[in-house]
Amino acid sequence: MILLHQQHWYFNALVLIFTLIGASIGAEEMLRSEEVYLQQKYQRLAISIIFVIFIIVIMLIWQRGLYPNQNGASMLGRQIAGADLRYERLGATDNGIVGFFCRCIMVNLDGVMNNAAVAYYRVHGYDKESILRFARAQHVAYVWGIAPFDSDEARIVRRIRFPAGIVYQIR
Repeated sequence: MILLHQQHWYFNALVLIFTLIGASIGAEEMLRSEEVYLQQKYQRLAISIIFVIFIIVIMLIWQRGLYPNQNGASMLGRQIAGADLRYERLGATDNGIVGFFCRCIMVNLDGVMNNAAVAYYRVHGYDKESILRFARAQHVAYVWGIAPFDSDEARIVRRIRFPAGIVYQIR
């Protein structure tokens, strides 16, 4: 059960892969023609130009910080590590980067890396309330990455505001 949301930072690797696949297909076609030498020369030049453009685009994207989800999550993880939460169980629906930087006990709540969550959601459905019930069943003290709570059933004990995000303590 994977949530369908856009993760644009994977696009860069796909561009490189498709560029290499396209270049190899183009190379096969050019080798089948009679004017092999001239076409190989232009092919090498075209591949080199495409590769250089690709590298420049990747470097510009990386330098400008166009990975907002990763930047915010890494900052939140560092802020949690500096707080008194690092020895608590923290649950999130997208917790890889936060968990890496906060060094706390992370419980994956979306089922991508947690088979127990998948089994639970198959029985109880997958919505905000069932995520919170599963978090309580897993003895999670704090949650992050779930849409803002709008019901009393969430039983929020407190909100901890970090500059990079909000962590909710639940009962």
